[in-house]
Amino acid sequence: MTLGGTNVYEGRTEERPTMGDGPRPQVEDVRRAVRLTRSVGLAAAGVAVVTAWALRRLTRP
Repeated sequence: MTLGGTNVYEGRTEERPTMGDGPRPQVEDVRRAVRLTRSVGLAAAGVAVVTAWALRRLTRP
């Protein structure tokens, strides 16, 4: 998968170096990346909640 190259941000074109080998990412690749990011975020939030709950129980008098 290749990332980088010509990008347009708010009407301004930027040339960036490419990273990686292979074809450019397709829409489904981006969708999979978004799903993975959401899953990791939810898992991290779950771990934080469980940790906070456990610490609260351990520190009660």
